[in-house]
Amino acid sequence: MGGGFSIMDYFIWNEIPTVLGNLVGGLAFTGLTLYTTHVRTAPKRSM
Repeated sequence: MGGGFSIMDYFIWNEIPTVLGNLVGGLAFTGLTLYTTHVRTAPKRSM
């Protein structure tokens, strides 16, 4: 259809930033939120 882009352009400019953004967002918004709330409410461990 005359788009003028290749599969590598797709991966470089679309897939890689999307994957990196999902990883960072998932860790920051889900992982850190669950961690900070669990630290406060978790029972104390005896060692």
